[in-house]
Amino acid sequence: MKIDKNVVNIGIDDFAFKKSKNYCTLIFDMDKRQILDILPSRNKDTVSNWLKNYTHIKSVSRDDYIAYGRKGLNVEVN
Repeated sequence: MKIDKNVVNIGIDDFAFKKSKNYCTLIFDMDKRQILDILPSRNKDTVSNWLKNYTHIKSVSRDDYIAYGRKGLNVEVN
């Protein structure tokens, strides 16, 4: 999926269709309140690799899932 360069503030949250089974990651535009992508897991490497493709993103709002924490994701936000 190609994300517009105007998207600079995103939110990240994980969810499961059935609790404790097969979590996914939802990525959304915080300004337009639109879903940008749904990743097939909440694995930190999957999320980090996604973020590395979009270096124009300036801020990331996330939930408390430990893999999304400051030391969890292996990227720097501009």
